[in-house]
Amino acid sequence: MALHPEYSGLEGHELMLKRLEDEAEQRVELEARRKDLVNRRTATQADSKKRKNDLDNLTETLKKFIEVSIHLVIPLILQSATPISEVFQKY
Repeated sequence: MALHPEYSGLEGHELMLKRLEDEAEQRVELEARRKDLVNRRTATQADSKKRKNDLDNLTETLKKFIEVSIHLVIPLILQSATPISEVFQKY
């Protein structure tokens, strides 16, 4: 009665019919909300899976980048480094 004060003047059978109609409307609304939440959950799961795959691919890409960088950079460092004996000859 608190939700529908307009039903206060109704008698037994009519009041029960109105309550059943109200319950049916609420069930339809709740089902629509449930479906919306299921769709949102599915979309969130798909997004999470995509992001996980992106991160997994990034890890592999970074490993390859580091591997190649090491092979390119170390020889350059070794070529440009002054031998230690030359440094000590100055003193």
